[in-house]
Amino acid sequence: MLEVWPHRPAGRLPGLLSSTLRGVTFQPGRPLPSDPQTTSERTLYHAPRGSGALATMTREGGTWQWRQLHGDVPDGYGTGGWNDLQTWLKK
Repeated sequence: MLEVWPHRPAGRLPGLLSSTLRGVTFQPGRPLPSDPQTTSERTLYHAPRGSGALATMTREGGTWQWRQLHGDVPDGYGTGGWNDLQTWLKK
């Protein structure tokens, strides 16, 4: 089983966004494709929100789970369908 979402508020996850080591930038997971048909189950993806904050997401069945990686915001995580995820990312 893949445990993606820590049980701590997103604002308290030190250093998980991206880091550079010897010129190589680490990104959590793969970039989120624009077409949901090209995504795979239980694969970690990342995408920026409209606010500029980086978020991660994964899908199992038809349900997506997502989490903003930095900042204490009321809507820092959630679950739903592809359209729900897209709406959340635009915020």
